[in-house]
Amino acid sequence: MLKTNVNSAARRAICALALSVAMGAAAFAQGNQGGAKGTQPTTKSTAQAAQTGAPGSASDFVIKAKQAILIDADSGAVLFQHNADQLAPPASMSKLMTLAVAFRALKQATIRPEDEFLMSEYAWRTGGGPSGTSAMFVPINTRVRVEELIKGIIIQSGNDAAIAIAEGIAGSEGAFAQQMTEEARRLGMKKSVFKNATGLYHPEHLMTARELAQLGRYLIREFPEYYSIFQVKEFPYRKHKFINRNPLLFLNIGADGLKTGFIKEAGYGIVASAKQGRARIWGGDRMSVSLIGNGPVVAVLPRFPANQKLKADIVYLGPLKAPIAKGDQVAKLRVTSSTEATSEIPLYAAEDVKAGGTWKRGFDTLLHMATRWLP
Repeated sequence: MLKTNVNSAARRAICALALSVAMGAAAFAQGNQGGAKGTQPTTKSTAQAAQTGAPGSASDFVIKAKQAILIDADSGAVLFQHNADQLAPPASMSKLMTLAVAFRALKQATIRPEDEFLMSEYAWRTGGGPSGTSAMFVPINTRVRVEELIKGIIIQSGNDAAIAIAEGIAGSEGAFAQQMTEEARRLGMKKSVFKNATGLYHPEHLMTARELAQLGRYLIREFPEYYSIFQVKEFPYRKHKFINRNPLLFLNIGADGLKTGFIKEAGYGIVASAKQGRARIWGGDRMSVSLIGNGPVVAVLPRFPANQKLKADIVYLGPLKAPIAKGDQVAKLRVTSSTEATSEIPLYAAEDVKAGGTWKRGFDTLLHMATRWLP
């Protein structure tokens, strides 16, 4: 017999979902290649639901977001949608396209992270301190490194930083906005139109929830070298210390991006993502629970034939229902060889999970109906 240590694969969850009564972005979940069965996409939002009992039918909840969509990021399958193709002002969520153009320029080496762009009077007045909007507060006529401006856009949602990037790449914000629209068409986004680099209100500056999802998916797949910036929680610049405006980064749910937005004409919205390797929970004070073995996780499998391929699946009847106590057996790790020999190891909750409140159970019900959480 052969003893084999096994590490199970984690799943990635990426979510962009509308907040409250505002413009909705999109939600989409992504699993890794060969991901473990039973680990589930996770999302978090303040969307309200009427249902407070066990997961039920679509008629059991009311979503307050004006636009929303839930998409599987690997397959592109739509799991849930609500007015997903309706154009609406995207606010600062459209800065994801500003970043897409900038990231592509960096990848093509037409600009470099160490290049310095000027904070013009126009950028300073339109998006800086005098504008009264979210700003990086770069002094007028100061030159700033591209890598700092990108952090200012992602973490602080700086409108001055976005305009400085636009002027540095295209010469003017108007010319850059045209590049944004052209890039949207190149990516297959047929409806979105951009009139500025910031997302500040313009009657023709519009996006759909579906195309926001498509854009977020593109950024994650195409620019992994820059994507890690989205999960940075703090950015010190001069006398300022900016705190990331994405509230999901601070909720211990594995969130690692992407972008929030607000203007009075649209309300609040968010494009978010999360990475998890945990069992999914319904009705708890958290979205998932870490799983551990009772000591080293060891599978006993046949020695022959040699060089067998092993597959590890986390199997459980999900979603798990809170409350859950640390040490409760909640899942199994099933290891299967090329010859279909199987070994199973019990997995236990690594922490306590308390029951969540009414809104949390309602939102979990909505997500369950969209994904069915099949193990």
